Amino acid sequence: MFSTHSEPVHSSIQLPYSYGVAIQSPVPIRREPKEQSEMVSQLLFGEYYKVVSNNGSWIKINTLFDNYSGWIDLALFRGVNETEYENAVSGPRIVVDAVFAKISAPGQPPMLIPAGSELPGFDEKSGAFSVAGASYTIQYPFERMYRASPNRLTEMAIRFLNSPYLWGGRSPVGFDCSGFIQVVFKMAGVRLPRDAYQQATMGEEVGSVTDLRNGDLGFFCNDKGQIKHVGLATGAGKIIHCSGFVRIDMLDETGIFNDDTRQYTHKLCRLRRLPET
Repeated sequence: MFSTHSEPVHSSIQLPYSYGVAIQSPVPIRREPKEQSEMVSQLLFGEYYKVVSNNGSWIKINTLFDNYSGWIDLALFRGVNETEYENAVSGPRIVVDAVFAKISAPGQPPMLIPAGSELPGFDEKSGAFSVAGASYTIQYPFERMYRASPNRLTEMAIRFLNSPYLWGGRSPVGFDCSGFIQVVFKMAGVRLPRDAYQQATMGEEVGSVTDLRNGDLGFFCNDKGQIKHVGLATGAGKIIHCSGFVRIDMLDETGIFNDDTRQYTHKLCRLRRLPET
């Protein structure tokens, strides 16, 4: 007996806004407009995007923070006007530096938002900010928000130890390797591209492992020489990275040595230092 099931046919609709913002977190970004499609990245709370197109149930977007494209479910779309989007483009980027922070809106139960989430129009005295016309207050720990502190990269990265690996993930409930690095740098006020091969073009080359400083990046290749992994140097020949989970392993000129399995897991191919760090 043959199934007659087929994918539903959708047609585009006219949306009232050409821009949007994430008010849930994390919001999955998928390669194709269906739930079964690969998750390629995520939006964190307060991250803005442009609407590229839609098919009636899914919206294709282009993210403001890292210029990443993909599809989000229409149910997760929160539209904003051009003025709010442009304010996000030009205004200061205040981000959550705790693993999770608690926010609330009048008449709504509190919610947790992850590290790297953005607080548009944040007022340091009151802890208040506004997203998509709704007022929020960050309850904890708003006094720890800051605009930039690149020298704290290692300290911030260590907060995520044991967070699980998740393809396309950018939050403590699941990171991929480059999503982990991107969020850590974002917390420090440094913008990085989304994928490891893109991040490997940033900054300047470091000659050898012995020249590494805390906060430098190591990139690792497959047998074809393609960059497939990234980690953050923590000093003393060690690296913190997300492989299975966020962990600290040994690093030498060969690559990453896993002390649990007693073998090399990633082949070193490039070391980089960002000027800001």
